[in-house]
Amino acid sequence: MTLQQLEGLDVKPLNIGNVPNKKWPSNIPQKSTTPQIIHTDTDKIEEVPRRRRSCFFWIILIGLILIGILVAVIVVVMIVTKLMITTTATITITTTTATTITTTTTPIICTPSCINGGNCTATNTCVCNALVWTGSYCQTPVHIFWSFDSTLQDLYNNFNGIGINTPGYSSPGYNGAGACLWLNQSLSQSVTINTTFLNMAYTSFTLEVWAYANSLHNNNPYTDNAVFGQFQQNIQDHSLHIIIRNQRIYLGFFSDDLQGNQVSRH
Repeated sequence: MTLQQLEGLDVKPLNIGNVPNKKWPSNIPQKSTTPQIIHTDTDKIEEVPRRRRSCFFWIILIGLILIGILVAVIVVVMIVTKLMITTTATITITTTTATTITTTTTPIICTPSCINGGNCTATNTCVCNALVWTGSYCQTPVHIFWSFDSTLQDLYNNFNGIGINTPGYSSPGYNGAGACLWLNQSLSQSVTINTTFLNMAYTSFTLEVWAYANSLHNNNPYTDNAVFGQFQQNIQDHSLHIIIRNQRIYLGFFSDDLQGNQVSRH
């Protein structure tokens, strides 16, 4: 038992054989020198642990109540959260829709087909290389240029020439520079184009030629000096020829011809 426990008890000292000291002054009370037996109230001693047990009980009870309240709050929050998640998922599923788009493509057809690099952009509509070709299906060239300056190539590289019977060149050219094409009639020399189709039907055109004739053949009315021609077949209007006949420029399409008035001299 501790000192604090003793302080709350009713302690009664018991004097056993209290013997006074004869030498002690008479006017001062003597304290007993005889050992004293301390009497304690046992009922009060047992009451202290009982009070402690009672305090511990209430503390534990209050703690359990608080823990129960906390657990209840957590359970309620979890249930509410689960309900909210379920509701959101249901809304998302019910508002999802599918859309189907159907497209139909109509083919574009050009008749006749575009040629010479033309593009069919709409029905019977060809877009041509405007620098070189024109016409409803890009059949007509805009420019062809043969310089015949040591070459038979077309400047635009579309209608390159091919020499027949090995034509040669003479220097200098007509302007005093370069070289010019030299054709010998006795060797039947000429230049032809057979790699690319040149459609000149129903087409206006301009032909510009510089030619220097050393001699002209005029032995009979049909001795011709050819300049330019395009042959399909020997029927009317299917054989274009630009020639010098009887020293005059002559344009014909076979039985549909026109002769010039200017006399050519050599």
